[in-house]
Amino acid sequence: MANHPDPSWTDLPDDLGSSRHPVLITAARRSLAEEQHDRIVKYTLLMGCRIPCLLIAGYTYSIWESAWISLSIILISVPLPWMAVLIANDRPPIKRPKPQRKVPRMSNAPELPRGEHHTVDG
Repeated sequence: MANHPDPSWTDLPDDLGSSRHPVLITAARRSLAEEQHDRIVKYTLLMGCRIPCLLIAGYTYSIWESAWISLSIILISVPLPWMAVLIANDRPPIKRPKPQRKVPRMSNAPELPRGEHHTVDG
């Protein structure tokens, strides 16, 4: 590859495509295992936020003895499991190619004759 006419190709290794220098395919989708791992991480993080919210609610009640502050923190943590399940079950959208549409061409076919048309009255 060092003799390629394009100078930008001179930096590429000679064993491109081998296990040492794999070829990157950018149009390929991520594997299902990688997508599932990412969803598990998101679910774990969101559910992990719920426990500190409950601990902070208890701590604020013990400091300020205000039930309103503690209840507001608890109410913030209530939709977290629901959001965690929705986000974890959501897969990335499938990228579909844009449909190929035919562009109508002007044909050279003759138009229909524009004469009188005979109609039959019944």
